[in-house]
Amino acid sequence: MARHELRVTVEPRDAAEISAGDVILNSAAECSSDLIVVGAYGHSRIRELMRGGVTRTLLCQMTVPVLMSH
Repeated sequence: MARHELRVTVEPRDAAEISAGDVILNSAAECSSDLIVVGAYGHSRIRELMRGGVTRTLLCQMTVPVLMSH
């Protein structure tokens, strides 16, 4: 990011009680973000059904535009 002259702040978040997708959406809301940029990754259907997934959560519950790359 620094190579492209972007200022970035890393803020660790505790995701013990909620899913990672919900942590991302909550953080975006707290910061009044206009866009979420993430990598999209899929797992097997059985794993997605049992544990869910960040990609699925963001697609189903997005509150701001999401740019995904695979």
